[in-house]
Amino acid sequence: MIYRGSMTRIAVVVALVLASSVWVACDVGTVLANSSGDGGSGSSGPDCPAAQTPVPAHVHAVGGTSNLGMSCISSGCHLTGMTGSAGGIPAPVFNYAGTVFNATGSGPAGGINVLITLNGATKKWLTDADGNFYVEDPLQAAPTALMQATVKVCQTPTPMTGTLAAGNGDCNAGGTCHGSVSPIGTEGKITGTM
Repeated sequence: MIYRGSMTRIAVVVALVLASSVWVACDVGTVLANSSGDGGSGSSGPDCPAAQTPVPAHVHAVGGTSNLGMSCISSGCHLTGMTGSAGGIPAPVFNYAGTVFNATGSGPAGGINVLITLNGATKKWLTDADGNFYVEDPLQAAPTALMQATVKVCQTPTPMTGTLAAGNGDCNAGGTCHGSVSPIGTEGKITGTM
């Protein structure tokens, strides 16, 4: 009996170690539990981590800038079958992309968490030093008529609400989106505070 009790304790310890190693593995780009239900208030919590140190800004080989605030997908650069807007350089396919600006809209907000929920699964990405985030295919599928996606920007006074149109994850597009560089969108810039 004593021997079996020791085995039980060892099994429990091993199970706890394995469980804790799974929790530690959760990082940018991994699936998160979407459990707080705060409706996009922008507050920090289990589903909306605090602002973090941003990764260096991505600078495009063509043009030498991060294309801050520009439409990444609808401009024809990061769509399936496109080769990029200049120089014929192949561009990776993005399903979602956008820019988060500081609270006044005068500059980028790096280190802001962006949560994208599709078909009940939420994944997060961190804005780079120029406030840009992008999700390459197939890390998170584009929204469809049957699987609508929502985007939540943490640490923002004006949370995004509603669902994205089928196939449109380009947050910097014009029309009814957040484009701040031609084409201009009617929703204004996405803002966040670090």
